[in-house]
Amino acid sequence: MSVAEEFENILKTGRTILNVQESKRILEIVGFPINQSFFSHSCEEALESAKDIGFPCVLKLVSPEIIHKTEVGGVSVVYSSEEVISLCNKMTKNVLDLFPDARIKGYLVEEMITEGFEVIIGGIDDQSFGKTLMFGIGGIFVELYKDVSFRLIPIDKRDAEMMIRELRGAKIFDGYRGKPKVNQEALVDLLLKTSNLIVDYPIIKEIDLNPVFISDTATVVDARIVLSNT
Repeated sequence: MSVAEEFENILKTGRTILNVQESKRILEIVGFPINQSFFSHSCEEALESAKDIGFPCVLKLVSPEIIHKTEVGGVSVVYSSEEVISLCNKMTKNVLDLFPDARIKGYLVEEMITEGFEVIIGGIDDQSFGKTLMFGIGGIFVELYKDVSFRLIPIDKRDAEMMIRELRGAKIFDGYRGKPKVNQEALVDLLLKTSNLIVDYPIIKEIDLNPVFISDTATVVDARIVLSNT
């Protein structure tokens, strides 16, 4: 199925916010590097998926009402087969205790990525400036550090390189304090891919790739896409 068809089908449901499974499927179609991921309808299916991926792996609850899964107990690291069912049920209970009306669509079981630095890539259709690309230090501390750079879309390779160098923490990409250097070409490629995706599909209102793990390779671990309904 094409990206346009995927978007059309989602809008037909009355939704504009794609869950992580849908968002990563879009990214995969257009060639973004993502971690291995399986959708499971039940805790029992999640167990089989976890066995296929291998341990440790990450278990994520999928619900259209839950955007920030980490903050409501909707994400768990699983280290063994014995833990999958119990953690799956605990996660579901935690979320439903906080949001009784949340619709639990299933669970994502994902390859666990631990190598590299966490960065964020985002895009937004700003009312004042137009379509804008953002890059910064990512993970759970993105709002704390607020170390980000911006460019109007579309960008070229030089824009992408400058966005990286403009960060206050840019030295970490060069092997700061004995840490290995990261593949900045892979990071540039991701920035260009994100810009191109937004240009090619103007219906995209927002895109949030966080975290993206960057080491000798780049991998998108979590993603959210928001569509315009006009």
